[in-house]
Amino acid sequence: MKLWDVATGRELRTFSDHTGWVISVAFSPDGKLALSGSSKKELKLWEVATGRELRTFSGHDGQVMSVAFSPDGKAALSGSWPNTLKLWDLETGRDLRTFSGHTELVSSVAFSPDGNMVLSGSCDKTLHLRDFTRPARYREFDALLPKAREAIQKNENDAEALKTFGEWYAFRGVNDWAVEMLEKARKNGAEVSPLALARCYWLLSANATVTQSGRMRYGAAAAAEFQKEIARVKAQPVPQEQKAKLAREQEELYLSLCLQAVQKPPPEPVKPAEVKQ
Repeated sequence: MKLWDVATGRELRTFSDHTGWVISVAFSPDGKLALSGSSKKELKLWEVATGRELRTFSGHDGQVMSVAFSPDGKAALSGSWPNTLKLWDLETGRDLRTFSGHTELVSSVAFSPDGNMVLSGSCDKTLHLRDFTRPARYREFDALLPKAREAIQKNENDAEALKTFGEWYAFRGVNDWAVEMLEKARKNGAEVSPLALARCYWLLSANATVTQSGRMRYGAAAAAEFQKEIARVKAQPVPQEQKAKLAREQEELYLSLCLQAVQKPPPEPVKPAEVKQ
């Protein structure tokens, strides 16, 4: 493995402790560390300034095809042959978790900017998105739902209780019930996130069991909610700090792309082929 000066093309350093092919490499967010994955089923952590090997991570059953640092630089993700991902603690070298689900080798991995989600791509032609916040959210709802249930029993139009149930159904993917509860909560005065409703409507618009007219109606509702969220974001003062300003630009771009995608007409359902007698 070699480090190069991009401006001059000069070779700066060689990292040479791998005994197999180096298949994947990544820099830490601060640029001080590097991570590499090899054909010998292992990862290595390096100090960029000195070229010193800091740690070896072993545990994969096959070649390490992809590696990534978490945004805080404290964890790493690796994808391998035949079909698994692993999450590592960089300080201790401990294997924190193994993820399965792909049916062929994992060729790419990445963390979301906030570190709460990971995305993996595979030769099985699929991407898998994993949400690390779900266990914590389950615990939050365990505390909130009994109080919301009690409030609903006293007043079926309790806005905050309706909102809690709407968010719970959205979290579980029961989007038709989520929309019903969140819209009712908003009508009764709760502050409901346009983005939460937009996502529920969008998922309903992509549901193959919904009629074409229903899907178009859901799509239009999703577009309206995305437009509300875009207006809300643009109404906020533009940050002066460069990192916050970039995050704001990325948020606006994300919402704009979502709006463009949801405004595309839904495809016609596939009709079964006629069988000639």
